[in-house]
Amino acid sequence: MPISAQIRPLGRRKVGLALSGGAARGWAHIGALRALRRLGVDFDILAGCSAGALVGGCYLARKIDELEAWALALDQRKLFRYLDMNLNRGGLIRGDRLFADLRGLLGSLRIEELRMPFVAVATDLMTGHEVWLQTGDLTDVLRASSALPGLFPPVELDKRWLADGALVDPIAGLGYQKGFGGHFHNDNSIAVLRDIPGLIVACPSTGADAALMLRECVRLAREEQRVVVFLEPIALYPMRDLHADKDGLWMCRYPAVSQGVAFGEVGVYGAGKDLAIVTYGNGHYLSRQAEQALRERGVDLRIIDLRWLSPLPEAALLEAADGCRRVLIVDECRRSGNLSEALMALFVERTRIPAARIAAQDSFIATGPAYAATLPSKDDIFAAAIRSVEVS
Repeated sequence: MPISAQIRPLGRRKVGLALSGGAARGWAHIGALRALRRLGVDFDILAGCSAGALVGGCYLARKIDELEAWALALDQRKLFRYLDMNLNRGGLIRGDRLFADLRGLLGSLRIEELRMPFVAVATDLMTGHEVWLQTGDLTDVLRASSALPGLFPPVELDKRWLADGALVDPIAGLGYQKGFGGHFHNDNSIAVLRDIPGLIVACPSTGADAALMLRECVRLAREEQRVVVFLEPIALYPMRDLHADKDGLWMCRYPAVSQGVAFGEVGVYGAGKDLAIVTYGNGHYLSRQAEQALRERGVDLRIIDLRWLSPLPEAALLEAADGCRRVLIVDECRRSGNLSEALMALFVERTRIPAARIAAQDSFIATGPAYAATLPSKDDIFAAAIRSVEVS
């Protein structure tokens, strides 16, 4: 009997959809859900964390249009109306006005009444454990899942004090973040993304590259049916200056629509031969900051921005580093299991160029002023570069 005749069809498998947190960037889930619906992609269970829970809950309550209209109408005046300041309840803002509007949208709807199973992820502040909220008043559950520490007070549900689920359920991402929530929403590791066969991971480090690479990512998805993760270093969004206040050296013009960055093309800044710094994302910005001091010390260097993190642009990278005496790898993610390991192996196996690396410590990101304590800095890059070129 042929093998094909022995295989029984599995039928339709159950599909779950998980929507991550991300504060205002969580509104992007609205477009994603609509795109999935247009493509005819069905799912059987929806889970969300923080902003993802808010969008997911409203979607299942058939209130996504109203949520979108509210978000689009949110201007500075309306934002100030929601700032019911609170200095003694564990959060800067009480959130009563904001969630009163959500209550007006959802009424007394309970999770059990939604059209499919729904899970909102929160954090139990007493135990530090992840909590899956699968029953109860939908508005209360969404408020608990999105109670961002420091901004909103925790929510008491079923004799537990609950806060934003991203505290214990971070997503794969970059450690350098700014603004409320960035430090704990991300896991400071992209190993899980690079471990998915065939997945493309793109990571721009400048505004111009973001536009150029996004164009290529859309082309890859449309023309080659590739799945792409566009990993944004959001800490660089507000950056204008590189070395001094108001120097404007990190600003760039929006690229013409005819321009693009090809899949696998790396960025090369400088043509020095003493040292090649290989990096990406926030590491590119920090390396460019260290570049000035290194040149003052007589180090002739070039900086190579990977841009594409998976699969690694090996051929382009080796060509860009050709002729350099030494290589320093700067990886903003954790030392174990991330890019620096693969890059070290590449240079050891394929070249005779001595290579060294600096990376973030194997630790989660702290909140508050200590957030950068475990991450590479401009000074760390400068010191590592000097050690590298001084090795005889």
